[in-house]
Amino acid sequence: MTHVLLVDDDDAILEIARHILKTKHNLEVDTSNSVDNALTMLSTHDYDAIVSDYAMPQYTGFDLLRIIRERGYTIPFILFTIKDREEMVVQALNLGVSFYVQKDAVPGVAFADLANKITLAVEHSRAEKVLRIQRDLAITCTSVKERDIILSACTRACIEITGMTSGAIYLNNSTKKALHLAYNNGFGKEYQAKENQAGFIATITRLMKDKVPVYRMGNNDRDKKNDLNLTDVKHAAEIFYPIIHHDAPVGLVHLATNEEGYHIQSDITYHLESTIVQMASHIVEWQKENALVESERKMSTLLGNLPGMAYSCSHDPKRTMHFVSDGCLALTGYSSDELIHTVTYGNLIHEKDRDRIMTIIDDAIAGKSQFKLTYRIQSRSGKIHSVMEQGRGVYDPDGSLSSLEGFIFDNTKEKQLHDSLHISEKRLKLLFSHMNSGAAIFSVDEEKKDLVLLDLNTSAEKMENKTRNELIGMSFFDIFTNPSAQSLREAGKAIIEDGKPKFLPKIPFSNGNKTRWREAYLFRASSLHGKELFLLYSDITDRIIYEQQTIASLREKELLLKEVHHRVKNNLQIISGILKLQLYAEGDQDITEIIQNCRNQVYSMASIHEKLYNASNIANINMKSYIEDLVDYLSQEYTGITTAISFDVDCDPDIYLDIDTCIPCGLILNETITNAVKHAFPEGGTDKTIRIRFKQNNDSYIMKIADNGVGLDDVTAVQKKKSLGMELLRRLSRQLKGNVSIEGTGGTTITVSFPKKTRG
Repeated sequence: MTHVLLVDDDDAILEIARHILKTKHNLEVDTSNSVDNALTMLSTHDYDAIVSDYAMPQYTGFDLLRIIRERGYTIPFILFTIKDREEMVVQALNLGVSFYVQKDAVPGVAFADLANKITLAVEHSRAEKVLRIQRDLAITCTSVKERDIILSACTRACIEITGMTSGAIYLNNSTKKALHLAYNNGFGKEYQAKENQAGFIATITRLMKDKVPVYRMGNNDRDKKNDLNLTDVKHAAEIFYPIIHHDAPVGLVHLATNEEGYHIQSDITYHLESTIVQMASHIVEWQKENALVESERKMSTLLGNLPGMAYSCSHDPKRTMHFVSDGCLALTGYSSDELIHTVTYGNLIHEKDRDRIMTIIDDAIAGKSQFKLTYRIQSRSGKIHSVMEQGRGVYDPDGSLSSLEGFIFDNTKEKQLHDSLHISEKRLKLLFSHMNSGAAIFSVDEEKKDLVLLDLNTSAEKMENKTRNELIGMSFFDIFTNPSAQSLREAGKAIIEDGKPKFLPKIPFSNGNKTRWREAYLFRASSLHGKELFLLYSDITDRIIYEQQTIASLREKELLLKEVHHRVKNNLQIISGILKLQLYAEGDQDITEIIQNCRNQVYSMASIHEKLYNASNIANINMKSYIEDLVDYLSQEYTGITTAISFDVDCDPDIYLDIDTCIPCGLILNETITNAVKHAFPEGGTDKTIRIRFKQNNDSYIMKIADNGVGLDDVTAVQKKKSLGMELLRRLSRQLKGNVSIEGTGGTTITVSFPKKTRG
């Protein structure tokens, strides 16, 4: 509804004018009886036109016009007065008065004329405003390329024309062919929320396809056919206007306001329509330009990333280039500018290839078909490259050849790879044909649960005593029919089911009274022809016989070695018995002690041979068992002395030593334990303990013998002492390539550490 401010110092005229203009001409009228009050109202309200009397206290209508123009208002101004002088009319027009209406005519006619002039002035003002808006929109859209600036200008133009407060533009997505919110001005976050947009877009997509605008103004929709409830975000009034270009839907404009009582005049809808037509043209033009720019960018990126160069050239022996992509530099060593202006590409082609490739190109042109070439070129550095070229002729509308276009890329590595692959294939064929093991390839038929022979080598022919032609096409299960080869047939069935490799180390093949042995490895793989089974198998009869002979020989030698250990042990026990008899015959205490030491040493060695004789592994002795037996023996030999001594043995159970290492260790243990029993506890007592520890780490063994006896006053003196015991300890430690240390505080501790033997 047009909103007018009426200014007159006559309250009666104001009341009559307001009543007639509103009831008869549907104009909304505010009144003011003074210029000052009118200026105040103008600053707080938006008016479509101002109607003013000429003669008023303090100011004239012309004064009011000057003031509002000085303040920047461009509102249409209509002079409504009883005076009708020619000079006043001229002055009014010079000052920018839109119309001059007389009061002194017939009241009904005067107010009808005033209402008409108000309508004309407002429509004219709106038309000028729209023209300015459309002009600014055209300038903006033709001077910038950024999408958001163009859409912002379009949205702002629609908002200014309609007087609404918010606007949004939806455009078709070029890839998904669906509407999406492209620009928003004035709508809040709630409007943009996904849950609102999802259903909203589905509905406005239909409106866009129908190409019919929809106006909602409170409960008075202009389009009564559309009972819309488009969003959860409510507005007092809104417009949904499809953007159409040459009858094709481009998108949709959504405009809204929360101003109660908002009403769109018919001229506004006309101006909005013309503006949206203009918008459609600008948006489509931008989309085309953007698509062209994107297409050029993609083409530039593609050409720049080609593994070679794209070209356009003349059909002549020189291959005169008109266009060359940047990949030419890596391919030839020359820039595109050089290849077009200074360097002839035809001269880069190897002499022996030039005639051949020209013949192929001529044939392709004659048949208007594509040509493919492989030839050699010489790059700037002098290096020869193998290249592949693919192209076709480009023809003018009259059918004559215009140029050749295509691309060239370096296939030197591919050619080398092809040559290497060819050589490898030949090598594999030779290897397959001449390998000693039988090799066969079967196709896998999972549906029929069968394996059909595709190929086999010479060794397989010999093993099956049939020719290649006889065997190819036969089933796996018909080839291996020997009753003793049941395990091989079962492996074939299993690999059809689960596809897992199978290894059969020993398959018997009976042949009359003789049995021969084979080993087989089966695995499945996929090829271009489907799933295939590979069988590698060998006759291992000779190996089986040799292994059996070797095992028999080893068992015989093991028995002999055990017998040797048994006899050594018996001989050592005889020596021990002789020494024991001598021990009973001697009366000298010192000699008795020497004989007893010798008996202990003999036992430590005899015990080793006994364990080797009884062990399943005759190469190594378990040290935990050996030390426990040795301690038990020494306890019995010194029954009287050791009654109050307890032995604490802690040995890693997985330490195994060979005889050469075990004998020195046993002698060291015998010497140190015996010495502790004799000398560590001279004053008696009850808490007497000898601890034996035998441990290992990554690269060495640690053997420790400790007692809680009287200890040593001077360890250094003991170590330097040239007694038989110390000399024996030192020599045995050197034999082990180890070190010995002695501690004398809180008892005596002897530690021997020696390295583990490396396996050579």
